[in-house]
Amino acid sequence: MTFESAFLTDVQVADHLHLSVKTLRRWRLAGEGPHCVRFGGSVRYPAAELQSWVSERPSARGAQREAHAPPSSKPSPATVAALAARKGRAA
Repeated sequence: MTFESAFLTDVQVADHLHLSVKTLRRWRLAGEGPHCVRFGGSVRYPAAELQSWVSERPSARGAQREAHAPPSSKPSPATVAALAARKGRAA
């Protein structure tokens, strides 16, 4: 690995992560996201640390699947009644 390729720009990292540069910058300002270093006024991301950061993150697809997983059973009668009441119907 050459010295140039050891550090990535925010544009390169955003492209690699399929994010906008704005999101990456927002993460950096919030102290989130991958580790970066400053060289004068330039922000760079060490490529090796970026790879580690990505591998340590939980799978986004797995988290989405869990968040949107269908319920394992039918809703309880109380839930059905509450939903019907919201719609103005009797259960």
